[in-house]
Amino acid sequence: MAAASWATAANASDADYFSYDLPANKPTVLSTQHRLAVFKKYDEVILSNPRDYIAFYERGRIKELNHDPRGALVDFDSSLRVNPLQVDSAEAKAGPPKKHRAWAHQERGYVLCQLKRLKAGVASFTCAIAVRPNFADNFQNRAAAYLQLGQSDQSRKDALKAAELRKAKLADDCCRPPWKRPGDK
Repeated sequence: MAAASWATAANASDADYFSYDLPANKPTVLSTQHRLAVFKKYDEVILSNPRDYIAFYERGRIKELNHDPRGALVDFDSSLRVNPLQVDSAEAKAGPPKKHRAWAHQERGYVLCQLKRLKAGVASFTCAIAVRPNFADNFQNRAAAYLQLGQSDQSRKDALKAAELRKAKLADDCCRPPWKRPGDK
């Protein structure tokens, strides 16, 4: 696959291409044969374009689902390293690089907490919050990590912020007609 064609491969429905999206049922563990086929596809994409931050991120998700946190951490770090978005802030231009950067930080935080590296997990969740300040899950995850570290005041602040964001989202969802998606006018 040519380096320029990875973006079209991500969106193509042709059976020759691999979709970056996981199946709708999101299996917790992929079969060994399927996992090897998935890794082969991602390896091909990464070999053809070593700056494909989406392929690194998605390969990390597959490793995380298959109980390989160290391998997932390497891929999430690689995704963050090659992502064209250089600043972890809310002011950065919206779009796929920003969205994937936030997701990579979030998933990286999960993996670090699984590996009992809670301080690094908190730092990763903090970066995810800087990129997506209105996403409640990152505050909730950081609150759980703070609680494990014994920092109950910080944990309480983050838990309250997560609840506040969820309440605001619920209010927005209740005011929107069910046939309109978020962001539709």
